[in-house]
Amino acid sequence: MPLDPSAEVVADVARESGMAASAGAGGGLPAAREGQRWRNAFAKTIESEIVPQLLKLTGGAQLDSAAANPGVIAAVADAAAAGEGEVVTAHVLSYTDQGYSYADALLYLVAPAARLLGTQWDEDSRDFFDVTVGLGTLHQVVSHLSGRFVSHVLPDRRILLTLTPGEQHTFGLAIVDHFFRAARWDVDFEAETDFASLKRFVSRRWYAVLGLSLSGDTLVEEAAEAVSILRKASLNPQMRVLAGGPAFENRRELAAYIGADAVAVDGRDAVQIADRWVTQGLVGSAQ
Repeated sequence: MPLDPSAEVVADVARESGMAASAGAGGGLPAAREGQRWRNAFAKTIESEIVPQLLKLTGGAQLDSAAANPGVIAAVADAAAAGEGEVVTAHVLSYTDQGYSYADALLYLVAPAARLLGTQWDEDSRDFFDVTVGLGTLHQVVSHLSGRFVSHVLPDRRILLTLTPGEQHTFGLAIVDHFFRAARWDVDFEAETDFASLKRFVSRRWYAVLGLSLSGDTLVEEAAEAVSILRKASLNPQMRVLAGGPAFENRRELAAYIGADAVAVDGRDAVQIADRWVTQGLVGSAQ
């Protein structure tokens, strides 16, 4: 089925990148610089975090820079901007069919396509909506394909990643999703939920960890309520709660207030904390 980015993903990318603000303000230089900084973040995450983890899982396979092809990169950027996730997926699978690794496809195809979209916006050859649709499409393709190329989930590593009910900022949590999949975790990513839905998830399926994202101060009480409700409802009485998001920057004590066990500063930190909990036997067992 087509992998079209949701309106929520598009809106969230626009908010986080500053592109909506700069478009409405005549494309001022400060907003444009902030937009460029954020648009590069997706590509940098692929290059410096996701690909190294994939290489570790595949025994340190060597990357092949011959995979870089400007024409194909441009075609991927065009398809992503049009919301054609199935076309982007076909390009990635074509690379792997030619003998390149999935890491090659991410590093030499998907990441450059993300950078190209940002460059095109800076050069006024694409508008901000096309670029945000493109980034959302690339993200969804990477999420969709991760399960195909990163298999053999490790024992007792299952996490539910979700937003605090009422929260809307999804993209940062989506990046965390990539990290956990690359580390061979079984991931359920639920971005649009309410208290009742979350309670149903944890009461019907065993989770080692609940990952809860919060972007600001307005939903702190909702986050605390969610942690309390989900701990009581969890099929796993030892389920740990891992908090993350901008609300916890320089305010790590907020995690204790909402009842979380720890705060992660980024995707790599989140995986390290969760892996340590499993290794130390703090999450029980799904067996």
